[in-house]
Order: sequence, then C-alpha cells, then structure tokens
Amino acid sequence: MNDNAQLSLQRVIEQVRETGAPVTPLPVPREPPHSLGEWLQYYLGGIEVACTASTFVFMIAGWLAPRIGFGQGWANAFFAAAYIAGGIFGAQAGLRSLRQWTIDVDLLMILAALGAAAVGAAFEGAMLLFLFSLSNVLQAYAIDRTRKAIHSLMKLRPDKALTRRDGKTVLLPIEELAVGDIVIVRPGKASRSMAWLSKVKALSMNPRSQANRYPF
Repeated sequence: MNDNAQLSLQRVIEQVRETGAPVTPLPVPREPPHSLGEWLQYYLGGIEVACTASTFVFMIAGWLAPRIGFGQGWANAFFAAAYIAGGIFGAQAGLRSLRQWTIDVDLLMILAALGAAAVGAAFEGAMLLFLFSLSNVLQAYAIDRTRKAIHSLMKLRPDKALTRRDGKTVLLPIEELAVGDIVIVRPGKASRSMAWLSKVKALSMNPRSQANRYPF
C-alpha cells in the first residue's frame, strides 16, 4: 500500500516509468462535468464501449457492402469509419508513449491495422482493431471491479484498533499501527473489524494469523 507521507504519487509514477511502462494519471471527476473536456473524461468508459460497438458494425457493413450490390466505395467508407472508431483510443495511447520515447502495444496494433489496409486487407485490419478495442474494454471493466472491491474493503477499516504492546493492551488509531503489532478483536466488537481483518488476511495469505489475533 502507498503511504503518501513517504512516497508521493509523482514518485510512484517515476518508478513505474523507470521499468519502461508508460504511465498516465487518469483523474476521474466526481462532480458532474461542466465543460467538454470534463464531459469526455467523465463518460470515457461509455464512449470507448460505443466506439468498440461501432467498429464491429462498420466492419460488418464494409464486408457486406460489395456482396449486396453496393460498390467498393461504400465498403471503403465503412472500413474507414471502423478504423477511426476502433483506432482513436489506441492512437492516443500510442502518441502518449511516443512522447515518453517508448513504443507500446497500442501503437503496434495501429501500425499493423494500417499495414493490413495498405496491402488490401482492410477487413482483417478492422477485425484486429475491433478485437484489440474489445480487450481494452474488458480490461477496463475488470480493473474497475477490482477498484470498487478495494474501496469497499477500505470502508470496512475501523478507525481504532486494540493492540498489545510491551505486555499492555492499548487502543490506538489505525495510522499508528506498525508491522508486527498484534490486533485484538474482542467478542461483540468484531463486526467491522473482523470483516476488514479477515479480508486483509485473505489478501496477505499470512499462515501465522489466528482466529482473533492478527499480526499486522
């Protein structure tokens, strides 16, 4: 876990970037959006889902157009729309990585799709963009569920804990607990504390944990 007093957000970003992974903070406004930029940021997830669905629709339309009597011009127009809808987010991520002098998978997928179109395989390129966009949407959904689970866990965290130090039992704020402290949960007061500590135990998989005493 991150202690803001010892490790700032900027330092975390710098350390991750040192590994070669591009990092861009993504603040989500909690208040309703007031400008176009805030609106786009607020509804980013929904917009990405809509673009992925549009990519699939335009891709199928481009494949069907020559087969149902429309000209190749219509097919090219549909494929172009599929490329725009499926590649806009990847292109943005690729440009961000280039600004950091790195090449990520988003940029590689965009180049692969453009290469497919250049050799006359526009449908295959659109399919590639659709599958990649769909994987990004599913990944964002999984991350959002994980984030919500962590938030629900933090809501269960008690403000104070009964701790044994130097042979004495003292009630301390959670912020003052240190590694190695023994947290004691007494009967009748175990609802929130036990729920939080049991989840922490499940996450840490500490084999030394006991029923009512948990090494912190």
